Amino acid sequence: MSKDSAMAEAERLLTRSKVFGSIWLMGIGSVICILSAYKASQILKAEGVTDRKISGLYLLGFTGVAVAVASLLIILIFRKGKNL
Repeated sequence: MSKDSAMAEAERLLTRSKVFGSIWLMGIGSVICILSAYKASQILKAEGVTDRKISGLYLLGFTGVAVAVASLLIILIFRKGKNL
């Protein structure tokens, strides 16, 4: 893979990570954010580029997963004794 195409792919993955991390989609977007940031970091590491914004994308993704898990737990706890 040439350096230009590797950088374009990394930039595409970082953009996808930002978008899905911001939308969250109840955890699914956050998982996509984490995976995209990981792939982009691997590409950038192979090209010898260090990028500090990837750690922020990891934080965004893990925050989304935590919010999704907390939301699910709250729903399950308060729904526990109720019948449909």
